[in-house]
Amino acid sequence: MKEPIRINYDNGYFVGEVEFVYEKDGIQYYIREGKGEMIYDNGMRKIGTWQKDKMEGTGMVIFKNGDVYEGEFKRGYKHGNGLYKFSSTGNVYKVVMNYDKLVSKEFDHNDNKLVHKVVDIELSR
Repeated sequence: MKEPIRINYDNGYFVGEVEFVYEKDGIQYYIREGKGEMIYDNGMRKIGTWQKDKMEGTGMVIFKNGDVYEGEFKRGYKHGNGLYKFSSTGNVYKVVMNYDKLVSKEFDHNDNKLVHKVVDIELSR
């Protein structure tokens, strides 16, 4: 496991595993590579595995309003199967994403029993 470090960005900071890329004018440049967490100034957080500076595999996004997406990522996009939980109601939806676009969703009660398909829901961005 790589030693986690902190990288500052214009819109927040990352704490986790990184890979050194190059140095120019005394400044070292890294990419996110491995496990880590990106914390944005607006309150959003992304936690998971990073590959070539993008979320890849499984991870979680906690939106500034408290909604949570937990599931699969590909090249930084929500892509594949996941769960989406609304903080305002506690309702959980099983979702299928295709490069951040919602493909399908099903309502899932807290007991994880599938009840009915939902026609329209709006996910946080």
